[in-house]
Amino acid sequence: MDLQLDNKHILITGGSKGIGLAVTRALVEEGARVVAGARGIESLSGIEGVTPVALDLAAPDGPGRLVQRALDAHGRVDVLVNNVGAVRLRLEGFLGTSDEEFASVERATPVGRWGGEIEIARAVMALVESDFITGETLRVDGGR
Repeated sequence: MDLQLDNKHILITGGSKGIGLAVTRALVEEGARVVAGARGIESLSGIEGVTPVALDLAAPDGPGRLVQRALDAHGRVDVLVNNVGAVRLRLEGFLGTSDEEFASVERATPVGRWGGEIEIARAVMALVESDFITGETLRVDGGR
């Protein structure tokens, strides 16, 4: 399938595991250049076309640093894939997650700061006015 992504510059959050890693690989296979931000970037090592950036997007300066790294690497952002998450694998499923684990996630990601998605969007949207954005904005939120 040709998604017409040759030479498109894509910024992806949470691009090192699970769906994010699969999306990162698929985008590169389609010819895109990807800047992928995540806490751990070992899985991105050696993937041609990917600039891995290790950072915590829940940190106040995380989103701005990621956007700046994309601009430093490519000079523009054509597409933003906001895929950041803050959960760990629980083999026991929903019922195996304790109240303390839920409370811990809530404390770490207060309203409006869930993985810094608002800050990422603001940082990228600020580029619209400066002609750095050349594509469209789409939000895929997994049904939240």
